[in-house]
Amino acid sequence: MDSEAERQRRERRIAIADGILAEMHATVQRLGGPYTVFNFGGRDNTFAEQELPVMPPRELLAAMQAMNHGADVLRKLAEIEGDRGLEKAESMLGRLADRFGLNDEPTVNG
Repeated sequence: MDSEAERQRRERRIAIADGILAEMHATVQRLGGPYTVFNFGGRDNTFAEQELPVMPPRELLAAMQAMNHGADVLRKLAEIEGDRGLEKAESMLGRLADRFGLNDEPTVNG
């Protein structure tokens, strides 16, 4: 039986994992569509923005690195929880890999 402190820690880990998954999902949704770039400053302190058809390579790399870091955190949280959350995390990571063409074969759950 879990103690109250263990239950609270588990709830915090679940909340963290949910937040990471939500951010990763939102990032994936933005990757394929238009992307707004902006700049402000200069001598006249002006603001300019432009919509591009796709995310620029530098921003795409940063987004992929952030999702990779999020996946690492999810793996560590899954290890803490044991196998309870690992299958879901692996399935989600497999679907992300499929989305970016990183798997040679699609996942079963994809």
